[in-house]
Order: sequence, then C-alpha cells, then structure tokens
Amino acid sequence: MQQPRIVFVSGATGKQGGAVARAVLARGHKVIALTRYPTSDAAKELAASGAEIVTGNFGEPNSLKEALAQSDTVYAMGTPFGKSIEQEVRESIDLIETAHEAGVGHIIYGSAAGADQNSDVPHFDSKYRVERHLAGLRTEYTISAPTGFMDLFADRTNPMIFLEGLRRGELRMGLPGSRPVQYVAATDIGAFVAELVERRESVFGQRFQIAGDELTGKQTAAVLSRASGRAISYVGFEPDALRSHNPNFAKMFEWLNSVGYSVDRNALRQEFPKVRWHSLEEWARLQDWQVLLAPAA
Repeated sequence: MQQPRIVFVSGATGKQGGAVARAVLARGHKVIALTRYPTSDAAKELAASGAEIVTGNFGEPNSLKEALAQSDTVYAMGTPFGKSIEQEVRESIDLIETAHEAGVGHIIYGSAAGADQNSDVPHFDSKYRVERHLAGLRTEYTISAPTGFMDLFADRTNPMIFLEGLRRGELRMGLPGSRPVQYVAATDIGAFVAELVERRESVFGQRFQIAGDELTGKQTAAVLSRASGRAISYVGFEPDALRSHNPNFAKMFEWLNSVGYSVDRNALRQEFPKVRWHSLEEWARLQDWQVLLAPAA
C-alpha cells in the first residue's frame, strides 16, 4: 500500500490548487489546504472531503510554519493575476523557503511549460525565477509545468476571459486560426501532481511539462461549438491589439505563435498512464455550457 502523505496545498480553493487537493485526497492522503477565504464554498467543500483548512497567505510566511512543520510534501504555486509579478515571485520564494526551513521532504512547484525557454513572457519568466531559486535550496523538489488551461475557456474570473466572446459566438485569440496550441485540464494537473506525491524519490530534481491535447484555433472553436450546441467561429487578431492594456498577454500570444509549447504527449502518456489526460472534446462535454453561456447578469 502507498505510504500516506501529508500534503500542504497552496491556492487550494483555486482551479489548479483545488484540483491538486481533490486528487490527493482521493488517493487517501491527508491535505492541509491553505486559503485566505476559509468560509468560501470551495473551502467548505474541501473540508467536507476531509481536508484540514488553514487560513493564511503568502505574505505572512511565519503564519504557515506550524502547518508546514506537519507536512512531508508541499504543492506550491503562485499567480501574478491580481498582484504584481514581483509580488508573485517574492511570495512564492517565501513559501518554499519556509517549507525548506520546516524540513518538508518534497516541494512540488507549479510552474508553466515554456518558462525555461527565455520566452520574455512576464508570467512565465517569473515562475522560472522561482524554479531557479528552488533548485539552489538543497532541498528535494519536482517541477510540474502545465501548458494552457482548458478551464480558461469556462472561467469567469481570469483576466483572459473567453466567455464574453463565446457568448457572442466568437472564440477570440491573438493567434492565426491555423496555429496549434497545447492544453491541459485542471483535473489532469491534479492527478499528475498526486502521482508526483506518490512517486517521490523517483521524480526528485525533475521538470515535467504536461499537456493533454493540441489543437489549432479553428479546431478549438469547432470543439466548443459541438460541446455547447452553439455556432462558435474563430476570430484571430494581432497581439498588438492587447499591448496597451495587457502587455503580458500580448507577449504570450507572440511567443505561442513564434515558439509555442512542445510537450511530447505520447511519452507523457507512457510515463504517467494513470492520469486520464482529457482531450479538449472530453473536457468540453463535461461543462455546463447552458449556464456558462447564459447572458451575463
């Protein structure tokens, strides 16, 4: 039987962290879930599933020491959205340093595919800065580096809101309709990280880029059309259209068009066969598009 682990999960009430927490719990391990919002519906659902909810935030790492001291594994992730890039880097480094000082035996960091390629994309480069810091700590670690999230197509809160366009029958992206992009479902990120938790020593020091599917913009629009029962057309635009109000995303689309993700999905499936690795079609058919595409209140 797999040795039960005690896993501290940051961002546990978000898409990615929540998926990790649920997957780890489903495998019989204990989860200590960090959140700033212990009374939120997501936190209550995790508590009902058996997670221990800890209230705190990255900006006060000392407040996390007790929970980290109880843990043998940490899933650490950060996001620049809603804060500055520098704040994301500082808070992520504070968390992993506090985990290291607490004697946590395995730190799993949620980075981004392509972050190690000098992309000049701010929210990729920030994660690679954290990766390099983690590698220099003399602690055991593993990097999980997902590609684009399928879940963004159904997300109401992320700055890259696709739903507004989808409600008008358009999938709008700063890429030509023939350019392929790799995607991964949040549930598969969770299942993958749960695998890393259990494999432990065999994945120390490794960096894994992960993806479940690869489609062009036009293929993606066709998938969303079939799943939603709505006619959705692809509308590509020049990244410069974003530069004045979101230079981060402008640079990301430029990089996706010129370089892009390059995950060997066949090798990934062979190495991690227990992960479902949803196609975009499979993921899309699990969403409630009638609710998602209803006119915004």
